[in-house]
Amino acid sequence: MSSTNKTSLGLNLWEASDKPVRQDFVNDNTIIDEKITKINSNLDNVNSNLANYIPYSHIVNNGSTTASGYALDARYGKSLIQEINTVKSNIETDLTEGLKIVDTNYFSLASWTSNGIERRGHVVHFHCHFTVMKQLTDWNEHTLVQLPELYRTTYNFNGEKYIGYAGKLHLFQYFVHTSGVIGIKVDNAAPIGAECTLDFTYFAK
Repeated sequence: MSSTNKTSLGLNLWEASDKPVRQDFVNDNTIIDEKITKINSNLDNVNSNLANYIPYSHIVNNGSTTASGYALDARYGKSLIQEINTVKSNIETDLTEGLKIVDTNYFSLASWTSNGIERRGHVVHFHCHFTVMKQLTDWNEHTLVQLPELYRTTYNFNGEKYIGYAGKLHLFQYFVHTSGVIGIKVDNAAPIGAECTLDFTYFAK
């Protein structure tokens, strides 16, 4: 007869006084066989799915690996966040500092309105209202502002607008260079006190 005491698998745990019979051993063997069969089946499933997993040796903690089949360790997330915050900080600093006139002998920024430059992706919006502080001569180029590297255009372009002052129209032509220079020239002598607003959008590098 089978043992009263059993193992965690349900196998007979014989006592010295027990009298096992053949069927007791058959039952134990059946339990063992079923357990081993299930383990083998689970191992087959694991092996078949190994191709879907990345080996530990292919998990990297850097931002320079270019080979395929590698994954980025979550620990590198801290480095990425720090780099993102640095970029955001630089952008915010440039925006906070705003625009600074280069040729202060000829131009000054109007204090009654906001002047600034803003970048979203590769699109930059430039807004500047300035006053002529010294008479501009015909078609001579004068540097208004020097753009930080982050806001420089990939191509040279220009535009123009007419400004009325003291009963006369003055043609202001502005030019934007890839070097970051934004300059002004006029078709005739622009008098002191004339005001002009530049407002345009372009693509940056």
